[in-house]
Amino acid sequence: MEIVARTESLITKARKDADYEPTETEATRLSELAVLYSQLDRKARAVELADLAFKTAKEVGKPGERYGALRSAANTYCELGLYDKAIDATKALGDYDRVQFDVLAEVGEHAQRKGRADAVANIVKTIQTAKLKENEELKIKALVTIAKAGAGQGRTAEAQKLLLSTAPLTEKLEWTENTGEILKNFAVAFAEAGNIRVALQHIPTIQQPYFITHALIDIGTLCAKKRLTFDEGDVTLLDEIVKSDLPPDIQPEKLVNDAGWEIPGLAQSRMLRPPEIQRARDRSIQLYFTYYEPEVETFIKRPFPSRRKPKPEEAEWISEGLKVRLIEERVINGHKFCYKLDVEEMFRDTVSGLPKYTNYSETLLYYDEDGDGKFETLEEGLDYFARGHIPKWALEK
Repeated sequence: MEIVARTESLITKARKDADYEPTETEATRLSELAVLYSQLDRKARAVELADLAFKTAKEVGKPGERYGALRSAANTYCELGLYDKAIDATKALGDYDRVQFDVLAEVGEHAQRKGRADAVANIVKTIQTAKLKENEELKIKALVTIAKAGAGQGRTAEAQKLLLSTAPLTEKLEWTENTGEILKNFAVAFAEAGNIRVALQHIPTIQQPYFITHALIDIGTLCAKKRLTFDEGDVTLLDEIVKSDLPPDIQPEKLVNDAGWEIPGLAQSRMLRPPEIQRARDRSIQLYFTYYEPEVETFIKRPFPSRRKPKPEEAEWISEGLKVRLIEERVINGHKFCYKLDVEEMFRDTVSGLPKYTNYSETLLYYDEDGDGKFETLEEGLDYFARGHIPKWALEK
């Protein structure tokens, strides 16, 4: 208790400094203190500190740090059982849909684990009624996460009901590079909730062979683990899926420049964090990803035709190019072999003159195919191809 009080005193003193500026670290420490006070049965003080952590998080200047601080505040409210306040914390993330819905899903998972049906209902309603700047796929992803958490706690009937209410959203999705995986997870979630038949019925909606295959593998693995059996109707339906004419694989387009492509934005970018090691099946392989963010706005001409279908309201929009959002450097066994760029097309409305964007993320992959230090191959990132490949030379020890 003395250590907790002393830590709180130090934070309070720091807040009084003339050059004080709220930071993610401070908000996180306040969140941690709130949880500690709760564990010491000091609920009132825990709530005060959680509220202060939330207030501090909202005042953090840098967006990336603010998102982390708000996520920490939301998780703290969950630990205190204050799910309404956790929802309020997620709403403060409203300027970034993707993070907001990820955190809403985390809050929903926590409520499921604690058996708080009232909180789950409020969180689901918040997700269903939220207005999105982006594709509805974010809602589906969050609701599936919550349904799976409920199924994991044995509340399979409620999980199926939530998934069935989510089904209409899947039918009107605008297709993006994430849609196949999201629909795969949606189908598998029905199996996890105990309804193999409905899971199989949703397999054809996935459309992409890669994710169809993985959905079937996941469902089969689940059945084996839980010792579930297919009834005659399930077997018939599975037969139809396997025998059906699946759509052909989509091959990514490529451009080759023997002199090597310059990586857009890399020269004027900053490293976001140190290299991160990635899991690999072969443990002798050391694969590292390093993330960079351009410090200067970087636009490039579209190298490949867009696969996104424009909406009617975009008829008067003209493209201003692809904006580089993030650069991912890939190194294996010390060999730098690939740069992956996350880009987004920016537009201008010719009627209003205002800038416009779609929140449709795309991927470009630059490869050094032969180890000469030149990145001569530019490849379109498509769905499951976005992970790319590893050239043979990079695997040399």
